[in-house]
Amino acid sequence: MSPEETFESLRPHAMRVAYRLLGTLAEAEDVVQEAWLRWSRVQASEIRSPKAWLTTTVTRLAIDHLRAQKARRETYPGPWLPTPLIEFDLDHLPDEKTPSPEDRIALADDVSLALMMVLEQLGPEERAAFILREAFDTDYGEIARILGKSEAACRQIVSRAHKHIRAGKPRFEQTKDQHSFLHSAFLQALQSGDVEAFGKLCAKDAVLLSDGGGKVQAALNPLYGRDRVTRFILGLSRKWVRWVESGRLPGQTLEFYSARINGLPGFVTFTGEEIYMSVALDTDDEGRISHVYMMRNPDKLKHVHRPPGPPTLSFDLRAGTTPGGTP
Repeated sequence: MSPEETFESLRPHAMRVAYRLLGTLAEAEDVVQEAWLRWSRVQASEIRSPKAWLTTTVTRLAIDHLRAQKARRETYPGPWLPTPLIEFDLDHLPDEKTPSPEDRIALADDVSLALMMVLEQLGPEERAAFILREAFDTDYGEIARILGKSEAACRQIVSRAHKHIRAGKPRFEQTKDQHSFLHSAFLQALQSGDVEAFGKLCAKDAVLLSDGGGKVQAALNPLYGRDRVTRFILGLSRKWVRWVESGRLPGQTLEFYSARINGLPGFVTFTGEEIYMSVALDTDDEGRISHVYMMRNPDKLKHVHRPPGPPTLSFDLRAGTTPGGTP
């Protein structure tokens, strides 16, 4: 196998490492490309273990990137959310489909939005040590070599990271039936505009985070509490109608496609030929919505394309009806 072929065979692994460390596909792809440039300048005989070399290089590049990005993320306009990794319902996909960036990353529990948000609270080296250990089962000796620290120090770093994760990531697994129920109930409540019905879906301490990246309209601050979350989301549906009438939205319908977003139930919405947003829903131990992750930033949605087949729901903004699909 040539050096180029070896690198390409390891690219999915490199993307998995980079995305978990950085949280965005664009930054992960930049880091992997830089790793390729370094790989191409090294003699093959100098690389004893290609996978270990690539893991080390990508991790170190990502740590440097995180340090450089710290100030920018601190001044980010509104909440920062990771790039959503989207799997559309299989009913909407043909037997064969072109692999997407998220296919290469491979969806797993360790890229859940709840976990990714907690990881943002960790320092670069703490985050790297935790991910290498927990997501890739890297031994402490190798982590120490990558980070340039002692094994004992790396064990302490991972232990501290675990405490942050346990404190900040209440996570309850959802079954396929629970996903289906949440999809249906959410869309029915959204379509009807019934505040009481929607409120019953949400936990009392529900939180909504909306990422517009300063490029499109989005909530600049997190919304806390069932009442605020409910009224914000239902208020959006009323705004959509006004926006269509004023020409601010290019299409006459909002088409909702059910999806798994970083392992959570959710939707991807298109208006006309343009993607409008993705919405992921996390739940508490009683099955109520605890967190709503709303992505509007076009830079983090440009990798998402409309899937084939009919949408789960076509919400006619002019009439408030559902001409296509079923909630």
